[in-house]
Amino acid sequence: MQITFHNVQPSPAVTARIREAADKLDRYCDNIISCRVVAGAEHRHLRHGEPFQLRIHVRVPGATIVVQRTPGGRRVLAGGQAAKTTKQLESNSRHKDMYVAIHDAFDALRRRLEDYARRRRGAVKTHSRPAAKKD
Repeated sequence: MQITFHNVQPSPAVTARIREAADKLDRYCDNIISCRVVAGAEHRHLRHGEPFQLRIHVRVPGATIVVQRTPGGRRVLAGGQAAKTTKQLESNSRHKDMYVAIHDAFDALRRRLEDYARRRRGAVKTHSRPAAKKD
């Protein structure tokens, strides 16, 4: 577990919240190799209520799952190989509180880990291809 702060003052309370959320990930996927979290603010302005961003990299056998929460939206990246990386962008401007950003990011990561674990168990339905028409 590695936690890095960017453009914000490291806080023991935020670090504890991140570690607490990361410890719960083993419930959803028991073979996590590593977890790296980057928490920070995009710009250093002289105003309060600055939106926070959070990026979590989790390595599991055969895949890397990356979840990113940015001030302008939520981005979830997942893929086992660079060619199979998919991106999903949803708008969300609630991340003026670091704790909300942490909760949302780890919630999205939980869903991704559950999907990964289902695929590894073979519990995902696969659709057969329709037979080709003969003319």
